[in-house]
Amino acid sequence: MRSVIRILTIGSIVVATAAAMAQAPALDAEVESALGAAAWTDTTAAHVRLQRTPWRGPDDLSLRYRLTVHEGVFYLQARVRDDRPCFGEGAALVSDHLEVWLADPAVVKEIDVLRAAVDDLGADMETGGEADSFSRKVNASLSATRRALRRPLGLTQLRLHPGACAADPEPVAGAVRHLFRPEAEGYSVWLRVELAGAISRGGLELGGLLYLVDALDVDDPAATVQEKLVSSSTSRRWADAATFWEMAFGTPVRLPMTDETARMARLVPGYLCLTGGSLQWVTRGEDPQSGSYGIERMLLPAPYVRPTVTRLADEPDWRLWLYEKQLLVGPGEGVVTDLGERIGAAGGWTYGLLDRAAGGGCVYVLLWVIGCSRWPGGSTMCGAGTEGDLIWLCLSPDGKTLNVQSVRYESCFESVETEEMEPHGGTRGEAMYTGGDGGCEYEFQPVLRDGRLALVTTRYGKDGLKRVAIRYDRRHPESGLIVEPLPR
Repeated sequence: MRSVIRILTIGSIVVATAAAMAQAPALDAEVESALGAAAWTDTTAAHVRLQRTPWRGPDDLSLRYRLTVHEGVFYLQARVRDDRPCFGEGAALVSDHLEVWLADPAVVKEIDVLRAAVDDLGADMETGGEADSFSRKVNASLSATRRALRRPLGLTQLRLHPGACAADPEPVAGAVRHLFRPEAEGYSVWLRVELAGAISRGGLELGGLLYLVDALDVDDPAATVQEKLVSSSTSRRWADAATFWEMAFGTPVRLPMTDETARMARLVPGYLCLTGGSLQWVTRGEDPQSGSYGIERMLLPAPYVRPTVTRLADEPDWRLWLYEKQLLVGPGEGVVTDLGERIGAAGGWTYGLLDRAAGGGCVYVLLWVIGCSRWPGGSTMCGAGTEGDLIWLCLSPDGKTLNVQSVRYESCFESVETEEMEPHGGTRGEAMYTGGDGGCEYEFQPVLRDGRLALVTTRYGKDGLKRVAIRYDRRHPESGLIVEPLPR
């Protein structure tokens, strides 16, 4: 069971300028000042792991450390007793060094949930009887995802040596600083980590921090494997966050984030992933699988990917973004509106902006959204069908939805077709657009002509057909969509 330490921390991270860095105190003095009266923790014989060579007691190898988090910065001071220091004579991994693991509990939880979902699906497939071609495809996809989700995904590992820090993944430049001082009977380490640039995190705020501290001992300069270590965790397993300690912050720490990333965090579920010295927002991937029969349709979880967001407007002071059935609108970080009840398509969405107008202290937006009736598609009713909706919104200047209206203009499930109305009242019979993706195609795309939209939808049912006129006029955007029944 993970142990929890509660500390109180407030404020936001401070990014030092070059001038401030020049005047900053020595790293050891800065770390010790931040730690103040923080208590030391001593490891015991029960913490020893690996033991390729016998542990001969604390004179052979022991670890004392103390740590804290202040204003978004992690500080650590450690003292290692080692009767035979061995630095840099072999590979870095098999010489004496201090190892520190850090992680955001929210990221670990997110990844563990996805791992569990993949494992559960895999178990279900194993109990499904004899494997056919579709089952083999599904199992192959799940196996690939399981491999991609192997540890240490979501964790930051720092290996501290004299004059060097080997980090995985690589942090943002300047986020990690350490001082490693060899001494007569071991060594001391001072570590400063700006968490905003050194860990993957779940969002704008950090509610706690997982950590692990290990001292590795190699007495043989020719060694090719690690010999033994002492750990801050009695149950330590490599890259297993369940065996880490946890600091739970009394007040969540708000870490800096770009406006772009903050908007992404509002719109798309996922986490901010540290990779290659930079941070990028990622979300769970999807792997749609379809077979030869209608029942052979599954939407499988897939490794984390960068989300594809449709940006219908991306101006410096105003944005209109869509991701699946979520809409982000407004200046700054924007406001998110859930359009789930207004969008009939199950996946493979395509979006378009028909109009945007302002008046009376409001912003009016008219969108069309179309996509696949079923997702994934397949050899079943409406397996290649489409669902299309017109959506009108009345928004406040800061992006809040004040009113919303929607009309379905195309539907396989509801047997709805649409044509464009001629000025004299007839209709145009030919398709305006043929396209789409993800296994479905659609043949109609609404457009404004001279600032007006004029459509006729036909709904086929057991009682015959019903025809409806849909109109919109840019000169009067506050009127929204005008929907009127027509004679059969």
